Amino acid sequence: MANFKDSPIFDRTAEGDEYMTRFETFKDLMPFLPSKYKNGKMKLFEPFYGDGGSTKYLRKLGFDVYSKKGADFFDYTKDDIKRLKIDFIYSNPPFLDKAKVLERLKQLGLPFVLILPATVLHTQYFEKTFGDDKDIQLVIPSRKIQYDKVGLEIQKNNASFYSLYLAWKMNLERAIEITDKNGKKKIIKEKRDIIFFENKMTDGSAKTKKVAKVKKSIKP
Repeated sequence: MANFKDSPIFDRTAEGDEYMTRFETFKDLMPFLPSKYKNGKMKLFEPFYGDGGSTKYLRKLGFDVYSKKGADFFDYTKDDIKRLKIDFIYSNPPFLDKAKVLERLKQLGLPFVLILPATVLHTQYFEKTFGDDKDIQLVIPSRKIQYDKVGLEIQKNNASFYSLYLAWKMNLERAIEITDKNGKKKIIKEKRDIIFFENKMTDGSAKTKKVAKVKKSIKP
């Protein structure tokens, strides 16, 4: 999912759509998630299995994750979501399927956080699906999020676009330090429609990492 020089912008194929999300990117959102999502009692759905890395990373962060290799996201119904006891989605969907994924998530009514290119906010499909929705929140990192290209031995930090976290019905919170009338400082958390934060640069070029090719988990 990315607009790299050798990305889906120029390679609009299933293989060209294979960019995997790094652990640090999933971890960066943790300070803003309400505690109820982080205690392991709510089930997270990762519908886009990819190479399995995202499922592994999310479990490492303490989430109870449901993810099925080879499953088609668009085959899941509201009854399936209820039967599987799924509470929310945290994922990075395939670049070429962003519009369909957003539309389907709205139909399912399932709270989510998606990692997406910032340009999504300027699209007609986003305006149509979520343009006037008061439950939308944005989490905006200071630096570009980097991704791992499938099949490359050496991963580079060459993303040519900015990404953000798009949340719906998640009630993300920002910790704020306040001082009371007695001069005592304390931390409170409050919901914000837009959250900015300073993210660190992940160094993909400093290590050798081969990402195996994967089959698309949803229909073209």
